[in-house]
Amino acid sequence: MNNYPKPLLPGACWLYRSLLCIFIILILPSFTHGSTFVGNGGNGMDFELKTVLQAISVGLDRINDDYEDVSTDGGAGDEDESLCVCAEREGRFQVCDTLSQMNKAQVKFCQKTILSTIDQLKNLIDRQKLQYAWSDEPLKVKEEGSDDERPVTALSQFAQKKVIIHQQAFMDLPSSQKVALITHELYHFIEQQGKQGQQQFNDVQSYGPFEGPYGGRALLNNLGAAVALQIYRKRVYVSRESRGYKSHFINMNAGGSTMPFDTSNSLLLKDNTGTSYSIRYTYFFPDTWTHHGLNLSHESSYWSGNGKIISTYLALRTNTVRLGYSHRWFPIRPKLNDQRAISSQTHLVADVFALTGSGQYKISDSYTALSGPTTVSGFGGALNFMFPLSDGNWFNFGLESRSEQLKIPVLSFEQTADITAFHIGASYGN
Repeated sequence: MNNYPKPLLPGACWLYRSLLCIFIILILPSFTHGSTFVGNGGNGMDFELKTVLQAISVGLDRINDDYEDVSTDGGAGDEDESLCVCAEREGRFQVCDTLSQMNKAQVKFCQKTILSTIDQLKNLIDRQKLQYAWSDEPLKVKEEGSDDERPVTALSQFAQKKVIIHQQAFMDLPSSQKVALITHELYHFIEQQGKQGQQQFNDVQSYGPFEGPYGGRALLNNLGAAVALQIYRKRVYVSRESRGYKSHFINMNAGGSTMPFDTSNSLLLKDNTGTSYSIRYTYFFPDTWTHHGLNLSHESSYWSGNGKIISTYLALRTNTVRLGYSHRWFPIRPKLNDQRAISSQTHLVADVFALTGSGQYKISDSYTALSGPTTVSGFGGALNFMFPLSDGNWFNFGLESRSEQLKIPVLSFEQTADITAFHIGASYGN
């Protein structure tokens, strides 16, 4: 009897073509663009920057409300120095190491500077007066009076009104240090009276009690740390929404599928329906390859169905291991004033994979029953939709098309089944 595989079913062909087209659309742009800008779409880190800027803006409002009656010109109220000082119980907070190095004069100057520049900072953020660019390459700046270069996480270009941020370094910072860093950079676009007249803040100027060749850098570091401290105190959280740019994802899914057989097969089997349970680990490469990764998964499936002769019944259990390539894409552009922040972390993950495995079959009719081992091999593709919850948790569902070759050596049975499947589940990313 002819046991050669039949051509793909029309429905399966359509699904394969659709997945292939979507995969090409998703992957090509990532090879042609090394970085993106806020508002220009396609980068999970845009959301992270957006939430940091929102937290700074809200935090500045809270500071302004709480310190409304505190003088910024040396008058009454200067004795209230808590704005730039960590309480004893806050000593383990990340930015307190920076703030603890100030003397009393510097603490007072820190507070006056923040209170006198709140409106300017808010204006920079709320009116979106700056551009933010991601860099995949390490950033360095020259030290004053030296040819030495110092690595930095971000740098500001005053003339271009642009802040350039090293993507991987920013990604690895805790939330409080992200706030401190961005606040530091924002201050480079604010003008202040220095010893050489009115000019923007820079690292190599002296300001008040912040003296020395890098007095400005020390001041800006403390201003950023103080704003981060106040955001922590006022419980202005940098969003707890799950982040799509993380490198490690674990998915647990359940799903259903159909396994169509060529009805001229030696066992006269018809289509089977099945359920499956799977666990998958995906690793996305950091830095330049942040949208590209590898996936490894294990799936247990149970199939059942009748043959052309109604009394024939097949039950099949398989366990397969898959290894493949993954690509993720963020289709929604985050806008700095868009309160629907959750939408910008929603993303798609396209997979291609090869699979292999084994299982057990049981085939029976009205008179007899047979059981034994079977082998499975094949390849496929999937498209997964990821929706963020909070604290690294995700809801996901997806569609899949794969070609599996099923062999039952004892019965000389060999068929290629073109399977369409869907799944739904939960994920955790870190």
